[in-house]
Amino acid sequence: MESGTSTDEVEVDLRLSVLKPLHARWMVSLYNHLTSREGKRYVTKRWEKAGVTGVVNGKTALPPEDPFEEIDNVLHL
Repeated sequence: MESGTSTDEVEVDLRLSVLKPLHARWMVSLYNHLTSREGKRYVTKRWEKAGVTGVVNGKTALPPEDPFEEIDNVLHL
């Protein structure tokens, strides 16, 4: 794109012999990132933001078994 080539002119090789090694490198890179200090800090922050940490530590109650139960009662379904 930086070279000014139109996306219509770009050919992408979709053979599995090309995609599998690329995918494997991406997965290994992701694993390495998520198991690094920075990655662990990122995951921990997201767990806190999602409320998982509070539930695990017993500071937050679990949501109702059926999250739509209250909506169903209001709508009389």
